[in-house]
Amino acid sequence: MKHEQKRSSSVSIGKKGHRNGGKFVNHTTIIETASHVLDHAALMEEVKRISPGVIRPTDQGAHGKFRVKFADIVGGLLLTIRGNNAAQEVRVYTSDPNKTRTELCRYCLSKGISIAFLKKESPVLVK
Repeated sequence: MKHEQKRSSSVSIGKKGHRNGGKFVNHTTIIETASHVLDHAALMEEVKRISPGVIRPTDQGAHGKFRVKFADIVGGLLLTIRGNNAAQEVRVYTSDPNKTRTELCRYCLSKGISIAFLKKESPVLVK
């Protein structure tokens, strides 16, 4: 995947998928598939913060079938991004989750990345 967008000058892009500064916080290493999606998210005005999580190896390679799962969280979205040999959860904090989700879905589909949605968990009623 070739990234064609301009990146914010406040974000430092290092070797092996590192992002520092700007909207990126916490763990700054991201898998290649996530780098494309998150660089696009960082350009969105409503996105306030991007917090990459731990990178987990996957049992089998994706064989070029990349996927992003979207789930709602308080204050934004949880993205589970799967690349060839690894998966990573990323929290994207935004002032407008619906707009952010829609824009990121469109971007993923335009790049040939599959998308999926996780249902919200229904609250457990305690008697």
